[in-house]
Amino acid sequence: MLKVLIADDEQLICSMINKMIDWEGRGLALAGMANNGLDVLTQIRELHPDIVITDIRMPGLTGLELIEEAMKIDASLDFVIISGYKNFDYAHQALTMGVRHYLLKPIDRTELMETLDRIIEERRKTAASRRENEAFAKQQESYRQEARQHFLNSILQDSGMETAEGTVQNSGSEEKRLAFHKGGYRAFFVKLDSTEEGEVEPGLLEILRTLVEKEETDHWHCEHITTLVKSGIISVINAPAGAKQEHPKDMETLFTKCRRETDKFTGYSVTIGVGAEKYRIQDTRITIDEATIAVKYRIRAGLARVIHYEDLKRVDDDITSVFGQDHRNGNRRAVEALDAAAVQDDVQILYEQLCRQPDYSPLKLFRLIKTFTEIIRETWEENAVEGQIISEFEYAVEELMDRSTTEARLIQRFQDAVEYSFRKVLETRRQSGSASIREAKQYLAEHYRENPSLEDVADRVGMSPTYLSAMFKKEVGIGFSDYLIQLRCEEAKRLIRTTQEPLASVAEAVGYQDAKYFSRIFRKTVGIKPSEYRKLYQ
Repeated sequence: MLKVLIADDEQLICSMINKMIDWEGRGLALAGMANNGLDVLTQIRELHPDIVITDIRMPGLTGLELIEEAMKIDASLDFVIISGYKNFDYAHQALTMGVRHYLLKPIDRTELMETLDRIIEERRKTAASRRENEAFAKQQESYRQEARQHFLNSILQDSGMETAEGTVQNSGSEEKRLAFHKGGYRAFFVKLDSTEEGEVEPGLLEILRTLVEKEETDHWHCEHITTLVKSGIISVINAPAGAKQEHPKDMETLFTKCRRETDKFTGYSVTIGVGAEKYRIQDTRITIDEATIAVKYRIRAGLARVIHYEDLKRVDDDITSVFGQDHRNGNRRAVEALDAAAVQDDVQILYEQLCRQPDYSPLKLFRLIKTFTEIIRETWEENAVEGQIISEFEYAVEELMDRSTTEARLIQRFQDAVEYSFRKVLETRRQSGSASIREAKQYLAEHYRENPSLEDVADRVGMSPTYLSAMFKKEVGIGFSDYLIQLRCEEAKRLIRTTQEPLASVAEAVGYQDAKYFSRIFRKTVGIKPSEYRKLYQ
């Protein structure tokens, strides 16, 4: 609804104009009435009218003086000049000041309403055009921000970080398309930790994200892209060339404000990792990785601080000095045997060895955990472990690497994950693997005379030899070799009891070519020699 201010040195004229206007029908409202130029200016300041209907001659200020001063207050005002006589000079001056509506006394109601209708229509069109322009500008900015967001998210996803956006292909034209300045690029990671090492509150993350974006917009005055990741905010800022932004001071200020927010909640801590400044847009991936690396150092340096990548002295994650191919093979065998204790002990031993190295950094511990995880996943895939168990284990490791706040807690939580997952594999194998073990036992019952090897039976039931050996012992209660010996001895006992075949023939019948060796195995298993066993049944 447009507000109208009526001004004339005669109160009667003001009242007459008031009665002429179809206020309700035109969606207009009377803001006020004034009888001198100074009062009009006061009411313009206080009432903020949209339209001013004024006599060209006014006490205190003439109509033209009034317009000039009023336009300084609000340049969007529409004026309708009323004059008691025709005067080209007055009209011309009014036109040069932007006034396009000029009425002569006595005022004609129809003419007045047509003039107001034109103003209403012009304002409608202007508003519509402004909205369209604003919508277009907003849409363009939205496209630009979306392109930036995709650009950042594609980098994060390529780095294995979880986001809610899709990926885009980056090209050499990204800098122009994303409207970045020619200048420096720096990433930082605002990492939110729960002191209980559980899932962080999404609402608090949103508060921190809003705070970060406000700080970037209101105080840093730089181009930026910001996105939420699993438990924090990743942001890339782009300062124009020559900008004197004090990054360390800015980050400390941001950290103080973030900490002020997290302190309102029980059990939360915030750490900021800052990457080094880069000067090419294609290097934003590097500064993001550096910010992520800096955050990882909190498990050794401590929480609640700003960690600059440029201040880190050791950023090496090479563990080959303690974890070679032989060690990898040994761990594969432990995984195949579902020996959780062996894997847990090895993690602790290797960590202690790494810590004794002069170039140790927490990155080596993260690499160690990742390497063990890869070995477990590869071994399980080769042995047809259920895909869901593998996925759940990998997810658990991702979570504990993200949430653990000290090195000791990271190791402990990984060892717990290993124990839990190995036990789950064993339980699942016992439920679904019984058929395979039954098949293996049936095969042995039919082919024990042929001296079948563990490899032969494993190939028959679709398991690796090591895995079959582990599962066989857990399912049957004794090892594969002992079970085969027991099977042969039971058959030998039956033949000895029910036939008069020579013991050498009995030995050969159950798969032993050497009678003396058969006798030793029989005595060890049954407790007496084959000949003594025969005497018992003669």
